[in-house]
Amino acid sequence: MFSRISANGRATGLFLLLCIVTAGPLSAEPLVSWRPGATRDAILEFVNQVTTPGSSSYVPPGERIAVIEHDGVLIPEIPRVQGVFTLQRLRTQRDRHPEWETLMPFRGALEIGERFFREVDPETALVVMAATHSGLTQSAFRREVQSFWRTARHPAHGVAWSRTAYLPMQELLDLLRSQGFRIFIVTAGSADFVRAISQDMYGIPPERVIGSQVETGLVEEDGQLELRRIPGDVLLVDGAQKVLAIDSQIGQRPLVAVGRARHGGDIEMLRYSERLGRPSLQLLIIHDDFERDFALFDEDPESLAAAARGGWRVVSMRWEWRRLFAFEPLPEALQ
Repeated sequence: MFSRISANGRATGLFLLLCIVTAGPLSAEPLVSWRPGATRDAILEFVNQVTTPGSSSYVPPGERIAVIEHDGVLIPEIPRVQGVFTLQRLRTQRDRHPEWETLMPFRGALEIGERFFREVDPETALVVMAATHSGLTQSAFRREVQSFWRTARHPAHGVAWSRTAYLPMQELLDLLRSQGFRIFIVTAGSADFVRAISQDMYGIPPERVIGSQVETGLVEEDGQLELRRIPGDVLLVDGAQKVLAIDSQIGQRPLVAVGRARHGGDIEMLRYSERLGRPSLQLLIIHDDFERDFALFDEDPESLAAAARGGWRVVSMRWEWRRLFAFEPLPEALQ
């Protein structure tokens, strides 16, 4: 998609960088953790073109909307943080629910552990979360999430989950924010879970999180109305449902979309951000860094095919992100 806005030719990388820096209140070089190359240049050129008044590709601030997947894009997908959080509660509640020992999918989660949440579909994982946290008020649920986020540690990296945001994506969020973009997280996971940490973790307010929902009921307790999580159906926001949820909550077509190449759940969201005759940017993240994070060898071929058809930028974590996390040692080139 990005290539469609390049009819007037491409500026040099230095010129693009100067344009971006002077276009908004950036205090340092943008996207410093991205390796120099075609993808980084494409992002900078796109942002420059759509935010420069007088440009043929200029987009008013009210229409600058970016939608970004959470798991696997903003933080590592393996193990899934919501799965680890749910498993912790599942194990502490198992004595109160002896039926979980024989009833699927709870039995599978208890027996297999973290790997269960890696292998199952998002809806099944959400069903387990809904059951394990049934009875909690929404405020109590958010406090549990925030406590987990501060204290639980990523099993591979050994740091608190709150430190596992991908640094290149944080820099992209900062760049878009500085240039007047409204950023929304769109996730197949629990919207309530991500809302509990989105402001502190990403600087994205909870009302800009779109995602799957569990059933809640309105109750009165001590003269105050509360929302309480109850057993029931779950509303999965994945695939085409992401587009419907984006339209329902935002009411506008995004200008930028970032997804991951697994399960095909982000294809429709990225396609929906394509604009005929207008600039747009699509990024598809590939997990291929088995040394610094993890590598997936089952990347969805439909996602990759859609990227080829749409001209999306396929982002290799291994080759295009020179630093994944803020806690990593600074590469010599950045010192």
